[in-house]
Amino acid sequence: DESVEKFFANWNREIKFLPIGVDEKFPNLKEFRVSRCSVQKISSANFKNLKKLEKIELTHNEISSIEAGSFDDLTSLKELHLAYNQISSLPENVFEHLNELKEIYLDENQLKSLPAQLFKNNRKLVEISLSWNQIEEIPSNFFAGLTELEVFWLDNNQISFVPTNLFKNLTKLRLIYLFSDKFRVLSKEIFQFNKKLEEIDLSKNQLEKIDTELFNGMT
Repeated sequence: DESVEKFFANWNREIKFLPIGVDEKFPNLKEFRVSRCSVQKISSANFKNLKKLEKIELTHNEISSIEAGSFDDLTSLKELHLAYNQISSLPENVFEHLNELKEIYLDENQLKSLPAQLFKNNRKLVEISLSWNQIEEIPSNFFAGLTELEVFWLDNNQISFVPTNLFKNLTKLRLIYLFSDKFRVLSKEIFQFNKKLEEIDLSKNQLEKIDTELFNGMT
């Protein structure tokens, strides 16, 4: 049916697998929501040829794996909601074709590490949420090219160190949440390029002091 633009199948606990061939039934689909089910994985066949799809919501499932190529055809996707699952790792190029992506939510998963260039082609990203995972470090070039990013969530992880230049390219960053991690010290230059910051949350860490020079770059 070419008239169908939205598909919802939330709160169906018996659903373990996503459908295949959605593009044949709903070629003009813009929104796909299957949350609070028991979906176990995302395969490369699930979202094939859905060129107009703008939003996917698969929160509160049991997804533990995402097959490489799963999102390759989603050239119009703007929002990807994968929070509250069991994802422990991500293929390095899994998001590389999502050139229009603006928001991604990976909070409440089991991620321990992140590919260094996970978002290398997602230059329109405005918000990234990685809260409530088990991440121990962020690669130093993780944000390369993400000049539109405004909101970043990294709270409730296992981060104890942040490279000095990690946020260098994030000139539009407004909100950053680093609470409930394991920081003892933060470089005084860490926010020197983030002149639009409005809110910084460093609560519930192990900070030994707050250096006033930490905020020198802000206006």
